[in-house]
Amino acid sequence: MNLIKPKQLKKGDKISIIAPSGPVGIEKIHNAKKYFEAKGFIVELGNNINSKQDYLAGNDSARLEDLHNAFLDKETKAIICARGGYGALRLINKIDYQIIKNNPKKLIASLREIKGEYYQLVTTEAKSQYYYQMREKYNNEELAKEKRA
Repeated sequence: MNLIKPKQLKKGDKISIIAPSGPVGIEKIHNAKKYFEAKGFIVELGNNINSKQDYLAGNDSARLEDLHNAFLDKETKAIICARGGYGALRLINKIDYQIIKNNPKKLIASLREIKGEYYQLVTTEAKSQYYYQMREKYNNEELAKEKRA
């Protein structure tokens, strides 16, 4: 299997934050955005990041659209999934893997989140993703500590 290795992130790179599964409180999303901006990254939120439909972050089409748009955006170098879960599994058979193969990005997700979607990504022709442990919280206190360090 030939892995496509996206370039390492550097200050000034663009990160897209999407919610392919369940919703995350918008305050937490904004805290994460501030955290990464403080690290020197440009952060864009998915169009449906604040959507909610039952226990999901919007309907399947909206969440899939955010995933595809993040990969299609030529300026985006990494994609952060705000959280994972069953909602991501619902997208597996709907994802256009050709988009992902042709637009490799770093995919950052929590180790306990998004497992099914990640497994599908690396076992298809996409073969371009990395898997990272994502911190659970990005709050103002953590930002202050890191700025002092």
